[in-house]
Amino acid sequence: MSDPPKQASPNSAKMAAGGAAGRRAAVPRFEVALVCANGHLLNDRAEAQATLNVKFCPECGEGTLSHCPECDTALRGRFLPEGDPQGGKRLSRPPRFCHECGSPFPWTAERLLAADELAAQLDDLSDEERRLLRAAFRDILTENPRTEVAALRIKRAAEQAGKGAGRILFEVVENLASETAKRLILGP
Repeated sequence: MSDPPKQASPNSAKMAAGGAAGRRAAVPRFEVALVCANGHLLNDRAEAQATLNVKFCPECGEGTLSHCPECDTALRGRFLPEGDPQGGKRLSRPPRFCHECGSPFPWTAERLLAADELAAQLDDLSDEERRLLRAAFRDILTENPRTEVAALRIKRAAEQAGKGAGRILFEVVENLASETAKRLILGP
């Protein structure tokens, strides 16, 4: 599939019609990102800086992708604002879900699977507490009405699980949670 549709600015029509000395304004858009299956962001400008693209991740050896495996939409990379096609804000981490079809990317699905496996190993929790903890992991992925409840549930599970397991739970939160959930669970 091609890049997301470009939206013209109010000045684009004027510039296309010969305004501003006949030059066209750069239309704001997203570059394409290159990410490995484990979620290592390798290039947030995969089209403009194609020479930096690799087939396998140098950190973990997994294959790389630049499009959603479900709908083939390009992964959003660096945002390139109007009038600054070379600049824009660097992408700090890859997106968790496809902006087109809503599917979780492989690194998101794998982190959830690992979190579920961790919950299953917490012998100090009852079956019901482990089930609620697994649900809480999904609720901290995004900012939603259940984020606060999920954050509290994870904090309580970490306290109940003991120091070693609690520390591992907090590492899972660091890699999985939305910024709001991180603040609620880990503090400022």
